[in-house]
Amino acid sequence: MKYILFALVVAFTISAHSQTASIYYKSGWNKLYFEDDERGAIVDFSKSIALEPKYILAYLGRADAKSFLLDYRGAIAIIVKPLN
Repeated sequence: MKYILFALVVAFTISAHSQTASIYYKSGWNKLYFEDDERGAIVDFSKSIALEPKYILAYLGRADAKSFLLDYRGAIAIIVKPLN
């Protein structure tokens, strides 16, 4: 019984983290494309990545925000880093 409870707690924790990462991703996307807040978008995308390091869309969003700020080297570094 305690193993089932442990499995449920782990499953809930994992789903809560990915849901939160998704919320930060969506917030970053809204800031980037609707509010013209590139720096705020980078912060939200970074929070999403911190919660879910394999969330590739958050990396792409952060790179897109950097390119909007004309930081092309920073944008390329974000894309190349997860590939290594």
